[in-house]
Amino acid sequence: MKILVCGFNPLAVFFYYAFLKAGSEVRFLLEKSDSYGKLSEFVFAYRNKKEKLKLMQVDSGDNFVPHLVLLFSHAYRTSEVCRLIKPFCNENAYIVSFQTGISHFDIIAGILGEDNLALGISSHVIWPVADDVFRYINGGATFIGRRDRKNTLALKKIRQMFPPLVNVKISRNINSLIWSQLVIRTAIDGWGAVLHFKRGKLINNSYSRTLVRMTLAESERIARRKRIKLSYEDAFAKTEGLCEATPEVGSYFLWDLEKGRKTEVDYLNGFIYSLGQDLNIPTPLNFILYQAVRALEK
Repeated sequence: MKILVCGFNPLAVFFYYAFLKAGSEVRFLLEKSDSYGKLSEFVFAYRNKKEKLKLMQVDSGDNFVPHLVLLFSHAYRTSEVCRLIKPFCNENAYIVSFQTGISHFDIIAGILGEDNLALGISSHVIWPVADDVFRYINGGATFIGRRDRKNTLALKKIRQMFPPLVNVKISRNINSLIWSQLVIRTAIDGWGAVLHFKRGKLINNSYSRTLVRMTLAESERIARRKRIKLSYEDAFAKTEGLCEATPEVGSYFLWDLEKGRKTEVDYLNGFIYSLGQDLNIPTPLNFILYQAVRALEK
């Protein structure tokens, strides 16, 4: 089976590893501007074992027709990446987007079609401990689903393509799961970037702990107002548990900033602030985080 992984981030590295171990032919499709495109190999540490893996890429002229396409690229690159993908795909290719937020689905569907398209979200946690070393931190499940909530034949076929290591399940409410992760990330990625705190310190420092709690309350209020049923009853308790389980993981915003890349703050804190404006609900902490992270980008 041929797998095309589009974009390079810690989660993409794990999926690349999982499919390689299952015997699939896996390739990355990276933009020319991506600094990771210059890597020829990297190290993935899973449990107590480290493996050096070749970073195999496709070029525009390659005859590589994937059975499954996985999107991990930054959400603001969706249109550009989909146009890069299109020449490789035929009508039988299945596509799963693991991108941040919920605003990219229509763009992907418009360029690549909607019939074989699914949204995905994963609770596996991977962290880069060096430029070319990625460590598997914490396990979990991966969920796929469709925006229309239909449990289609395409979803069942997609699930069967994934190796057991990824632990894929079908969700009838993928939108809820995406929102649930989005709410948490507004706090831990936002404040983690601004304060340069890893998750353990972020939740154990009394001052940053308060900021996390207040930011979550803002984001959660927006979700409830949008009639989104989150996957947890208490956003702070869920976030606290996540931080305690992954204390050495930092902010993915900060990781992008350190690599000289634009962050996805527009799709998290900026998104919540924009919805708050539309709903006439104040979200001052999300606004501050949005402005602060954008300032760091400059």
